[in-house]
This record gives sequence, structure tokens and C-alpha cells, in this order.
Amino acid sequence: MRTELRALERTVRHRSYRRAYQPESLADRWSGPDQVLVDLVDEPFTEIDDVYDRLEAAESHLREQCDRRSVFLTIYAEMTDAVRKDLDNDVFNDPEWVRAYLVEFADWYRRALLAYETGRFEEVPHPWRVSFEAPANESTLYVQDALLGINAHINYDLAYTLAAVGLQPNRREKLEDHNEINRTLNRLIDVVLAELANVYAADGYARVSEVLGSLDHAFVLLSMAESRRLAWQNAVSLVDTDWAVVERIVRWRIGAVSSGAAYFILTPSTNPPLIDTLRTVESSDLPNADLHRACQYWIRERGD
Repeated sequence: MRTELRALERTVRHRSYRRAYQPESLADRWSGPDQVLVDLVDEPFTEIDDVYDRLEAAESHLREQCDRRSVFLTIYAEMTDAVRKDLDNDVFNDPEWVRAYLVEFADWYRRALLAYETGRFEEVPHPWRVSFEAPANESTLYVQDALLGINAHINYDLAYTLAAVGLQPNRREKLEDHNEINRTLNRLIDVVLAELANVYAADGYARVSEVLGSLDHAFVLLSMAESRRLAWQNAVSLVDTDWAVVERIVRWRIGAVSSGAAYFILTPSTNPPLIDTLRTVESSDLPNADLHRACQYWIRERGD
């Protein structure tokens, strides 16, 4: 509850952010679509292999264009691959439900990215507008780019995904499968964030911990267990209610919390000179190759 209240408080306090990411503001800055990217995400995903292949292709294309949206995609593609390996190892109660869950989840991201890339900004949920636009302005650090995407996907998309694929029959078993995915993702995100820190530390900036420490509130809000627990609760409310007013409240809650978390990520409390120094370090190259290697190492070490 405390983390939700902090996110809601940040939503109210930073109304200027909400105005900056309104559809009309984005339309004024839009320079047209990236047709290669549009072609990659134009059609709905059909199965997990399709999800992974197209996410990886989109990540490679964006990285070649020096487009910082690739940072989140590096993480997302590897998360998808990690859960896909768990499916192969028969660790879930209802593997068909998990497959449907992963495909539907990815399609929420795909639809948001496609709408953004084709200039239909009114169709892009607000936390995704922040996630896609802030890196384009080159005003964020890579760790912020990663967290903005994770926030939008977990704190916004996941509840709607769960409601869409259904929680019945055998809701308890489905919750167990949901929690099993949590354990996989928690281990992977730890590796990814540590590797982001290593990108800085390798260049002699040992004070990177100040940046990560200043994002403590964001990490609390975005802890996989907490965010995914809240997503399950919201999905249960959406599925079980027959009252339109309750549904409106839940939808408002999802939007407000995910937007507030995005604002936390955008406003670390660390000192501006340190942020500027780290941006200079980052300017030499995108760290996606390092992230990819770290993720692949973690997956191999699991013995899959």
C-alpha cells in the first residue's frame, strides 16, 4: 500500500510530466515511422517462438539505429527466452495457459510500440509514452531506460494480460504458475541491473551506487514480486467484479500507479553533476551487447 501511495503522490505532483507526454505534445515532435520496426510488429504474435524471434529482431534493429528503446528489448527478449526454457523443463502446472499468457503479454507491448511508431499516440498508454519518448530525448541513463520499460510492462500491461487469458479454472494453480515466473524473472533482472552497474564501474565510476541508490523508491515500486503481486490483485478485481464503478477504479489505479512509478524513475535524487558524468560515459556505446552476454551466461548457468 505504501508503494502505491508513493506512486500516486508522484502522479499528482508531476503534472508537468503528464502534459509533456500528452498525444498532442508527442505529435508535434513526431518525425514519421521507422518502417522496418513497423513491419516487425505489425502483426499479432502467434506463439512464444514468434515472440522471441521478433523481439530479438526489433532489438537488433533499434541497437543498429542507436535507438535507446533497444535497452528494454534486450532485457525483454531474454526474459521471454528464460520462461520459454522453463516451459521446456515442465515446471508449470498449466503450460498451455503460460504460453497464452506470454503471447498475450507480449502483444500488449507490441500494440503500444506499433501505435507509438505510427503516430497514433492517443492509443499508447501513458507509461509507455514515457518509456518510448524519454530515451529518444537522450535525457535518461540506461538503467532508467530499462526500468521505464519494465514499469510500463509489469505495472500497466500485466493486469490486463491476466484478465484477458483468464484466471479460471484452477485459479490456485494459475497463481502458482504466475509466481513461478516471478522467481525466474527476479533472478534475471538482478543480473541485468548488476551488469548495467558494471558498465559504469568498468569505466572507473565507482560512485554509480549513488545513482542506483537514488532510485531506491523506483526499485521498491518495481520489485518483481511486489509489482506482479499487485498485477494479480488488479486482474482478480477486473475479472470478478460486475460493477462498472469498481472496474473504473481498478483501471484508474493501474494507470496512476504505473505513471507515478515512471515519474519516480525520471527524477532520481542524486546530484546532477554525477548524472552528467555518467551520461558522458554512456555516450561511447550502447551496453546492449554486454547485457545480452550477461543474460545468456545466466541462462546457461541454470543448466537448461
